[in-house]
Amino acid sequence: TVEPGLVLDHLNARLKPHGLWFPVDVSTSAQATLGGMAGNNSCGSRSIAYGNMVHNVLAIDAVTAAGHRWRFGPMQDASGPPGYVELVRKLGALFEREKDEIAARFPKVLRRVAGYNLDHLGPPHANAAHLLVGSEGTLAYFERLLLRLSPLPPARALGVCHFPKFYTAMELTQHIVKLGPSAVELVDRTMIGLARDIGAFRKTVEAVIQGEPDAILLVEFSGEDAAAQAAKLGELAQLLGDLGL
Repeated sequence: TVEPGLVLDHLNARLKPHGLWFPVDVSTSAQATLGGMAGNNSCGSRSIAYGNMVHNVLAIDAVTAAGHRWRFGPMQDASGPPGYVELVRKLGALFEREKDEIAARFPKVLRRVAGYNLDHLGPPHANAAHLLVGSEGTLAYFERLLLRLSPLPPARALGVCHFPKFYTAMELTQHIVKLGPSAVELVDRTMIGLARDIGAFRKTVEAVIQGEPDAILLVEFSGEDAAAQAAKLGELAQLLGDLGL
């Protein structure tokens, strides 16, 4: 469990000696607090592999508007104060009543962070804490978070894919994700240009960017075996090469 004011980079610095990390790796990790990330249902560049904040929060100790201190967590066989147990019963009944409407109207996309996570009140999640994630402080005040940690992958490989047109990069992402990457991040020419103007980034940009692409995709593969990640990188190169890129 962590306090909501803990900054993500500070948490991961503590976890690294143990071979662990919290994988919701937002770009503002040097400033982002875990409570703020839970309030916003943050995603991070590796959400394709690890999910959003809502998929990595197991429970939340929170204070309700009425002043009750409850641990929100798994709804099956919920225990605790009678008021919390009754709330969980009502949340379960709400999901059962509206599950067809939820299935019909909630977008089937990973990075869905708008609105309340009503779909997480039923299987396979059925977790009351997931209703609080993304609620932006409108439902309860967070005091502590119980997080799901992940092992640090010992092997990583990165492909920097160059595209002459922005929309080509967008179109080919659907084929790249079939290779099983841990991250696919789009960077357009505006961001590349801005990075070139920043001294801390200029050397890296010049080392990896060839010519003047309209966009690049940063495609990462990670796992236990370095040879397996190198093989995935080869598959990525073959895919782009077949397309003349």
